[in-house]
Amino acid sequence: MQVKKFLEKIGNLNSYAVEAGIVLTNIEKEKAEGELVITKDNMNIVGSVHGAVMFNLCDTLSNYAAYTTGNFVTSVSGDINFLNAAMDTTKLFCRAEVVKSGGKIIVCRAEVYDDNDTIIAISTQTYARLKDKLDLDFD
Repeated sequence: MQVKKFLEKIGNLNSYAVEAGIVLTNIEKEKAEGELVITKDNMNIVGSVHGAVMFNLCDTLSNYAAYTTGNFVTSVSGDINFLNAAMDTTKLFCRAEVVKSGGKIIVCRAEVYDDNDTIIAISTQTYARLKDKLDLDFD
């Protein structure tokens, strides 16, 4: 499925992600990829990308991956492990995938990389499946 078609299907609901600068670059069944151009507004006082920025990136891409299971979802919990500082990078890249798609709960894993392909963070996001269905065709 094309990114534009996917965003139209979900109703372009994530204006927060758009305002934050997160760009969805690829969407497949149970997978999503995206990127974020780093600006000075994304930095913390020690000169690395702020952890909340990376958590938002992971949550947004995991959310998109969860949507591909056929329902809208809402967050239940999330965690992140910062493995390396995101310094001296112009972009962050995130890959998210569904690890478990149950009847009520969906668990996703996301990884963040810098523009040197160094892993920066890993995240687990858990979502509750809502009753509202999404008509997505990935065949």
